[in-house]
Amino acid sequence: MDNFRSRLRRSLGVDLAKIERIVDEELKKLIANGPSVIEMNKARTQSVVGFVRSLEAIGGFSGKTNLLAESETFLGEPDAWKVAWNRYRNATPADLQGAAKRWLSDGDYILHMVPYGKLSASSEGADRSKMPEPGAAVPAVFPSLERAELANGLKLVVARRPGVPVVNMSMLVNTGIAADWASETAGGGAFSAGLMDEGTKTRTGEQLSDQLGALGASVSSGGGGENSVVSLSAVKPTLREALDIYADVVLNPAYRAADVERSKANALAGLEASKQDGAKAAARLSPTLLYGANSPYGRLTGERDIAALDPAKLAAFHARWFKPNNATLVVSGDTSLAEVRPLVEAAFGKWLRGNVPERIVPVTANAAKTVVYLIDKPGAPQSVITASVTAPRRVEGDNAARGVFVSAIGGSFTSRINMKLREEKGWAYGASAGVSGGRGSRLYTASASVQADKTSESMTEIGALLRGATSDRKLTAKELADAQGNLSLGLSSSWSKSAGIANAVIDQISYDLPEDYYAKYPQAIAGVTLDAANAAGAELLSGKALTWIVAGDLSKIEAGIRALNLGEVRVIDADANLLR
Repeated sequence: MDNFRSRLRRSLGVDLAKIERIVDEELKKLIANGPSVIEMNKARTQSVVGFVRSLEAIGGFSGKTNLLAESETFLGEPDAWKVAWNRYRNATPADLQGAAKRWLSDGDYILHMVPYGKLSASSEGADRSKMPEPGAAVPAVFPSLERAELANGLKLVVARRPGVPVVNMSMLVNTGIAADWASETAGGGAFSAGLMDEGTKTRTGEQLSDQLGALGASVSSGGGGENSVVSLSAVKPTLREALDIYADVVLNPAYRAADVERSKANALAGLEASKQDGAKAAARLSPTLLYGANSPYGRLTGERDIAALDPAKLAAFHARWFKPNNATLVVSGDTSLAEVRPLVEAAFGKWLRGNVPERIVPVTANAAKTVVYLIDKPGAPQSVITASVTAPRRVEGDNAARGVFVSAIGGSFTSRINMKLREEKGWAYGASAGVSGGRGSRLYTASASVQADKTSESMTEIGALLRGATSDRKLTAKELADAQGNLSLGLSSSWSKSAGIANAVIDQISYDLPEDYYAKYPQAIAGVTLDAANAAGAELLSGKALTWIVAGDLSKIEAGIRALNLGEVRVIDADANLLR
């Protein structure tokens, strides 16, 4: 059974019959022989660690309240989970083999889950006769941060979150936008960062998975844009051993040819799929249409770029940016600076500092005139609509007021855009608007997937909402209060997990925000005035021409869109090439 996962990985893209044979063979082995002691211990460790991690959350789809409620509901006592848990912890390989013989040997039911299966609505409803009574809100408190710097320049930030023996580490590397960005192959940074957890020079991907799994730990990596992050999640009893493997991933990625080729094949398949999906096609093209192809933010990664990538290019990206004096290790969880620093010194103290490329922060002016880009999706029953402007850079002190405005217009279920298109008109399942991007110019985008016969009408409504928000329909006092609640009431849940704390610290560092930014964030949200929120909205939208992207069946929607006379209409393909 140890090679079950690797056999399935090698079967990606093959027919379902082959996958069925592999699953059937491994299942028969389990019934005949049972799991090995090693497999049993690994599964037990992973399950124990998964349970421990779930206890970080207060509630939601997991967490303390769910565990207590399920125990009371199904077992009669809120602490009855201990009985079932101990039964699981004490299980033996023979127990599992017996269960497999008893429950898995009386025939098979095979279900193929394929895209776009036939779906139907449930006829069952919910009892909404009584409104739940909420309790008083508990103010969110961000933990204090401890900071240090190693001799080689690696910065260390520790956010202590005691209670659950879990420690998360995130190596944040400022991979920036290099001044010579045009000389690099598009997409190379994302591939380089994403493949770091696929194996090191001394460990294959399967060995990494096995060794980390035995420790109840996991490692992930990604980025390649202005930031790259390699993360470790571990439990305290095995932290030292897990940290040694984590350091190997950070310092010595292998970029084996087979892993690179597999990743490229997956990327090409994903790229093709995104071109067929209206929402993904619009999201992919928005940066290049608003920033322009001559901006690093507007660069489009295509098939040729992916094909041109090789292990040497990916290794070169890592060697260029991954330097201790260009990185910050964010540690969150049940530890302290005094406790974790010696471990970090041992793992990363010999990492050599070095020079990194000159970095730039791209800034792009908004489009001078409105342009409507159309992408043909014949037969599509819905149209995907986006309306965008370039947004100002995120700088210290201005994000709270802008966040309130963004939440009120399109950042929550009760926002103006969603209430208009979903609740009032019934043309869309959901509609939203928000800000995205990096350290330079960003994008503010309103988006919705609407029924095809209401495409032009939906565009009229979106345009009116965005214009009115800075003119005759500015935010009201109620909208201000609702938006402040939306932004602040969820912080306690977000910050209940060490991973949530780490994400906030990474955000704080990435944008050079003050060290106490999130400690004061709830107060900053509460202190936003109506005038400040509306002023932030005016800076974001007032007087700016919209850039529209609409993906849908042009035989049904193009005439209506042209009749709106919003501006120049251009029909493009999924790579932004002008067709007419």
